[in-house]
Amino acid sequence: MKTKVPLSESAADRAILVSLFWAAVTGLSSYVAAIFTTVFEFSGFWRYCWLTICLVMFVTAYCCILLALRHFGSPPAAIETSGKTETPGTK
Repeated sequence: MKTKVPLSESAADRAILVSLFWAAVTGLSSYVAAIFTTVFEFSGFWRYCWLTICLVMFVTAYCCILLALRHFGSPPAAIETSGKTETPGTK
């Protein structure tokens, strides 16, 4: 008697929300690093350091958005109960 319970919709929604939250945080830090790179007068080392932080945070934000998009449109997992496999919404 195997029972496979699918991920609930709220868990999938929570995963999307967490990914979008981290995308917003890293996007904001990328913006701040870009300001530090261009507005403040630092020596060459610090300017390149802030530019590197800006680019890394931008790529991280982009990846977080892609991770959040992976969860959109995915059908719920099949439910397996007592040897029969049913997809939610069908009988």
